[in-house]
Amino acid sequence: MREHATEHAGGLELWLVRHGESLWNLEGRVQGQGDPALSDRGREAARRLRPRLQRAAFDAVFTSDLARARETARLALPGRSAVPDARLRELAFGRWEGRRWQEVAASDGTALGAWYDDPYAHAPTGGERYEALLARVTAWRRELGARGRVLAFTHGGPILALLYSLTGTPQGGRWRFAVPPASLSKLVLGDRGAILQTVGDVAHLEDLPPEDARAQGPA
Repeated sequence: MREHATEHAGGLELWLVRHGESLWNLEGRVQGQGDPALSDRGREAARRLRPRLQRAAFDAVFTSDLARARETARLALPGRSAVPDARLRELAFGRWEGRRWQEVAASDGTALGAWYDDPYAHAPTGGERYEALLARVTAWRRELGARGRVLAFTHGGPILALLYSLTGTPQGGRWRFAVPPASLSKLVLGDRGAILQTVGDVAHLEDLPPEDARAQGPA
């Protein structure tokens, strides 16, 4: 695997991996910047990424500093250090973190409903606004330069924010793209604009049991 920066004719090639299923995904809890470990299934899914990632040569590898992303990086690309960066953390969900979604709906239903209807205009109670998430992940991306192949292990929110920074924030709906746990998304940023090569690719998970529906959220 190449360790030195390499010029890519297509510009900056970004490979974005959402962490594998966590224990809180499994339990239906709000994660945000909470720090649960991966579930057994999440670890297996991370290992399934290994052949796909080892075939590529990355000029830099980054990870969110949260445990579920760091563990995914360790299992999916063993032997390669990933630089932790707090800007790649999930959206902070404030007072909802660690609670089951059903509990939040019962105790803070109005705020949850507003966030569900338009998560770009409303923040979780005591949590982070979308604009702040977008600002930090965009700042990280801009520091990467214009050329190279970069891999980042992160979360659903930052991946969607990076995609929406190029395609525009969805209007009249929550999400435009599905980014399941342990999925791979790839985009190329060049002089002529951005090319989305793949979004939410889970071909490496085809023979695993179906994802728990609770693990499909952005966190």
